[in-house]
Amino acid sequence: VLVLDLVLPDMDGREVLRSASHICPECKIVVITAHGSVNIAVEAMREGAWDFLLKPFAADKLRETVKKALAGPSVLPLKNVEEFGDHDTDQMYFDIIGGSENMRDIYRIIENAAPSRATVFITGESGTGKELAAEAIHSRSERSSDPFIP
Repeated sequence: VLVLDLVLPDMDGREVLRSASHICPECKIVVITAHGSVNIAVEAMREGAWDFLLKPFAADKLRETVKKALAGPSVLPLKNVEEFGDHDTDQMYFDIIGGSENMRDIYRIIENAAPSRATVFITGESGTGKELAAEAIHSRSERSSDPFIP
């Protein structure tokens, strides 16, 4: 588990995040920052963050987050994600159809977002599958037995 502040004195925390995610894809990176926004959190998750904490936060919150990171699998299971070919749309990931590299990236983001207790904000044009993505995240989360409320 790596706890990383995005604002570092002599380097860019986002660059460290990208490098760490590339060097150690199985590492769980908890990003912390006092200068957060939804856009920054989304970008951090896309770049490999496992969770995102906004300063100030209680020490218990950090302990709980690290404990969850250590308790979970070291590599998140990517069910069905690697099975897709570039143009194979006969298979589905939950109710989402698509096997392009861009879609596989979305499936990986869903898999990484699901274990987090952080609020997920999904944006996009009408008809792009935002609700399908939300349902997939819910289905893969610890709270999947609770009702899904769109």
